[in-house]
Amino acid sequence: MTKIAIFASGSGTNFEVIMEHIEDGSLLCECACLIVDKQDAFALKRAENHHVSAYFVNPKKYANKAEYETAILGILKEKSPKIDYYYKLIQSLIFIIMLVLSLTSYYFFEELEFISLGRSYLQCIVLKTRQATCVVPEIYFKHWLVDPHTKRYEGVYMVKKQNSFKEEMKIMKKCIEKDKGTVESINKKKDDDSYNVLLKQGEHYTLRIRKYKSFDIFEYQFQREQTTVLT
Repeated sequence: MTKIAIFASGSGTNFEVIMEHIEDGSLLCECACLIVDKQDAFALKRAENHHVSAYFVNPKKYANKAEYETAILGILKEKSPKIDYYYKLIQSLIFIIMLVLSLTSYYFFEELEFISLGRSYLQCIVLKTRQATCVVPEIYFKHWLVDPHTKRYEGVYMVKKQNSFKEEMKIMKKCIEKDKGTVESINKKKDDDSYNVLLKQGEHYTLRIRKYKSFDIFEYQFQREQTTVLT
């Protein structure tokens, strides 16, 4: 996983945007630290909210620019991954094991679901590189109510358990908006445990949730008047 350092001088609005993209999984990297040159920069508070290490490096403390930059390089070297090679090696081995198990699962049971869930579990839970990851929709389509003409069934995500279900819903909302557009509202249905998702352009989706110990599976399905069950 690529690690980045972010520099800020003031309110840290750019830092906030970058962190939002990292946390929703759309930017595949990890913020190792934030470095500011003003002691009262509001960006420090933003870093605290996102649990990112922050450093104040006062340029006035150093005789020249070279010394100032050397101090910053010292922080970056401290934050750089010392075991990056082994980390990537372990990551590759885990992926190979998952792939072998997945192919075995398909060979014996003709079931590919394990492949996608294994990849998602590796990213969200084992390596902790994403808050949410898309589970390949084609693997799930046989479980869905789908219009056979439009094939509007995509939308299966694994979301890592958060401090609250409300936080998980915020992450899932960003995933839907990335796929489909602005979400107008998400309301729980009265007759079952599913949710009705209304997009700004007027489309309706049904959101279902399957809960597990360390993650939840969110599935959203396009609503149409006539649907057919695929088996």
